[in-house]
Amino acid sequence: MAMLTCSTSHIFQHLERKLTVAPQLQIRSILERAAVGLPTFTEALEARERALGVTTLASQTLLHLFSLYQQHVSPDLASSVIWHEPSLLASEKAAILPGHLVQKSITLRFAERLVLCSGVGDFRMSRPLLRQIARSLELEQSRYQRVRINPWEYPPEYLYGILEGMVSPFLRAGHVTHLEAVVFLAFSDAQALPHTQVAISLSPFESLLVPLASFQQVLNAYADATYPGRWIELPVEEAVSTRIAWEAVRV
Repeated sequence: MAMLTCSTSHIFQHLERKLTVAPQLQIRSILERAAVGLPTFTEALEARERALGVTTLASQTLLHLFSLYQQHVSPDLASSVIWHEPSLLASEKAAILPGHLVQKSITLRFAERLVLCSGVGDFRMSRPLLRQIARSLELEQSRYQRVRINPWEYPPEYLYGILEGMVSPFLRAGHVTHLEAVVFLAFSDAQALPHTQVAISLSPFESLLVPLASFQQVLNAYADATYPGRWIELPVEEAVSTRIAWEAVRV
């Protein structure tokens, strides 16, 4: 388990106090208040973004994500937004949310090229998997041999405008332009749990649960609209796949 630094722990404590003292900033409260027009949904999400900064998904991202959820999953958003303890690692979040799958994202630096790699479950980034990713992006071997995982000089707050531990493919368009690509890993193991839900971080304390059966549809629609032509879906080869830790997230 990762150790929380003093700064991270302080951020979590400060955010929890802010969301407790000002519950109108919580997503479920925003949904309830927007339902009666006080204020509008857009205004409330914009106020949340101003108040919470990098500790929340951007207001436009939330609007688009929620719209796709209602289109592809259900009109009822509130029942799928949950509150939970914060975490830094996918493995920690999986332990906090037993019975659900987590969305895990890793930044890769191939020489000077940056790639965001994302998948469902607490997958492991193996050398064979790195080679498959490099081949899919047609990167020469010299770039692959100089790969770095989550390079320290590109913190997520700078690279994606989001707090560490919250990174996902649900990014603003402006935070994708400096990436070579966004790669969605498709693990065959995922077909074994069609009724499981995937937890997408809205803040360190809030997640949206999306059925696994609908998750890829929602994600692909978001990517097509937000950063078309800059993403690929990569079926992970059985020979190189390090299995997702399904057992860690089963009930």
